[in-house]
Amino acid sequence: MGKLDKVFQTLQDLEKHKSYRAFPDPLVALPITILYLCLLLSIPLHRVTMLIWMGLYPIIACACAGQTYGKVFLKSLIILPLCIFIGIFNPLYQHSVVATIGSFNITQGWISLISICIRGVFALQSVIILIESNGFISICRTMRRFGIPSFITDQLQFVYRYIMVILKETITMRNARMARGYGRKKYPLKMWSAFVGQLFLRSIDRSERISKAMSARGFKGEMIDYHTYISNMQHKLSFSNILYLLTWGTVLPLLRFTDLSSIFFR
Repeated sequence: MGKLDKVFQTLQDLEKHKSYRAFPDPLVALPITILYLCLLLSIPLHRVTMLIWMGLYPIIACACAGQTYGKVFLKSLIILPLCIFIGIFNPLYQHSVVATIGSFNITQGWISLISICIRGVFALQSVIILIESNGFISICRTMRRFGIPSFITDQLQFVYRYIMVILKETITMRNARMARGYGRKKYPLKMWSAFVGQLFLRSIDRSERISKAMSARGFKGEMIDYHTYISNMQHKLSFSNILYLLTWGTVLPLLRFTDLSSIFFR
């Protein structure tokens, strides 16, 4: 299985085995994740210890959702290059010494760079846990129930579906190229420009067919939730979901506004 096939399979797996009875419920997981992101990103850059304590949420949330934290952690490392690019110049102009380890002085610039990387990894982990435990489409429907305008949630669903359409067309063209390439692996730039052009035309043609099929099924500019009976069930949260909401609604502000390191490690 090639890289494109793995990506396509990953997108499909996001919607497989996703039950409306998943724990935590999307109506609980979404607001808790938003609260966590707001509190995490509001921590000052120099409070590294507070950022580390915020790492308790993705670890415990993984256990509650039945996921493996190691896999989530490895997936979240993809954001490190972006975080390093954002803060790479901080050590060059923030020279105030914060601590000294042996003969090495740790400046404020290095502290801010480390803080940016930590908060970026933790933020991505919370989003990964949210989507993998409930599914992207389910999250979009939950956003709609919270009052998010339908044109926003619908566009998110269309983007998600269109990515899968492009990937499927790319895999089809790649297989055709490999079947006619007689083992050839390298192609000139002129060939790749034609490949991209054909992919663009094929994806547009596929999108037009999908649009006609949606119109034939009654689409009038707004995604229809066919699972109305399940939607009614979602408004009846179980005791465990309510407890999850109240617990993290209390613990997360405590982690944000209290430096636990100064309490436990005096």
